[in-house]
Amino acid sequence: MRNLHIRLRQWVLLASIVTALVTFAIVVAFFSQDKGQKKSPAPSTTIHLQNDSFNEEHFVTTYGAKVTALEKEIAALSAQMKREDERKKREKQYATKEEQFNAAFDTVASEQMGTLTPQTPSHSLSVPGNNRGRPNDVSRIVIKKVSDPTSIESPATNKNDDIAKNRTREKKADDILITGSFARARLLNGVEAPSGGQANGNPVPMLLEIKDPAFLPNRYRSDIKRCMVTANATGDLSSERVLVRLDRMSCITRSKGAIDVKVTGYVTGEDGKTGLKARVVTRSGQAIANALLVGTLSGLGEAVSLAAQDSSTNFAGTVTNSVNNPWRAGLGEGMQDALDRVADYYLKLADKIFPVLEVDAGRDVDIVITQSASIVTEKSFF
Repeated sequence: MRNLHIRLRQWVLLASIVTALVTFAIVVAFFSQDKGQKKSPAPSTTIHLQNDSFNEEHFVTTYGAKVTALEKEIAALSAQMKREDERKKREKQYATKEEQFNAAFDTVASEQMGTLTPQTPSHSLSVPGNNRGRPNDVSRIVIKKVSDPTSIESPATNKNDDIAKNRTREKKADDILITGSFARARLLNGVEAPSGGQANGNPVPMLLEIKDPAFLPNRYRSDIKRCMVTANATGDLSSERVLVRLDRMSCITRSKGAIDVKVTGYVTGEDGKTGLKARVVTRSGQAIANALLVGTLSGLGEAVSLAAQDSSTNFAGTVTNSVNNPWRAGLGEGMQDALDRVADYYLKLADKIFPVLEVDAGRDVDIVITQSASIVTEKSFF
C-alpha cells in the first residue's frame, strides 16, 4: 500500500512538471511572435527645393552657349540657302540664253545651206555680257551635201564563194598523201612522257617506222612502206595516255631519190583511241619518305630542347621560360633547325619530281594524216 502511494505521488509530480514545461513553451512562443511582427520604420526622404537654383542667371549660364551656337548655325544655313537660290537663278538664265542662241543658229544654218564658209579669225565667240545672243556676228562652217549614198555589191556576198577550193586538184594520188590517210607503224623507241606543266613545254621525240602501204580515200593505197616518221609525245595524267603529234616523214625511193616533208597528224593506239595507253611512274615517294623521317627527328630535337627548359606563369598571365641545362637546350634547338632545313629540301625535291607516262618500244600503232602532204613514190597501187 505504501508503494502504491509513493508511485501515485511520482505520477502527480511528473504531470506537474510536464504541465509547467508546456505552459512555459506557449508563453515563449507568444512573445517571440509579437516581436517578429513588429515592422521597422520606413526611412523618410526629405526633398528641399531652393528657389535660387532656377533663376535666370543659372539658365543663361547653362543654355546660353547652346542657344548662341544654334543661332550661328541657323544664320549659316540661311546664307547657304540664299547662295543656292542665286546659283539656280543664274543657271536658269544661262539655259534660257543658250536655247535662244541655238534657235537663232539653227535658223541661220538652214538659210545658208549649200555654202561652205570658213570661220573668220576676227569674229570670235562672245562671252556673256558681250552680245552673245547675236548670231549674225559669227560665221559658221556648214556641211554641204555632195551626193546621195549608193550601195556597192561586194563579190564576197556570193554564196558560191563559201565553198573551199580544192588545193590538190593538180596533184595525182601517187604524188600526195591526202588528208584522212592512215598507215600501220611501229614504235622504234620508247618514251617517258612528262605530265603536268612540263608536258606542253618539253615534248619527248619519238621515231616510228611505217610497216604497210598507206590507206587513202576510195580504197587507194600509197607505197610508203619502210618510211620513217618523227613525232613529239606529251603525257596526259588524267587519262593516263601519251598523246603523239607527227612532225616529219622521210623516204628513199628506188631510184635513190630522197623525200623529207612536213606531215601533220596524230597516232592512235591498239584500242583505236587517240594516244597510247601508258603506265604512270612517279618517283617522288622516296623524297616524301625522307622528308617524313627527317621531320620526326626534328620533333625529337624539339623535345630535347623543351626538356631542358622550365616555364612559369605569373599572376598577370605572362609565361617566363628559364633554361636549366644550356648544353642540352642548345643541342636540341640546333638539331631541330638543321633537320627542318633538310625536311624542306626533301619537300621541294618531291614537288619538282612530277609523274611521267611510260610507253615501251615495239608497239604497233596507226598514224593518221590530218593535212595533205606532197610526196613522190615509185609505186602506187589500187
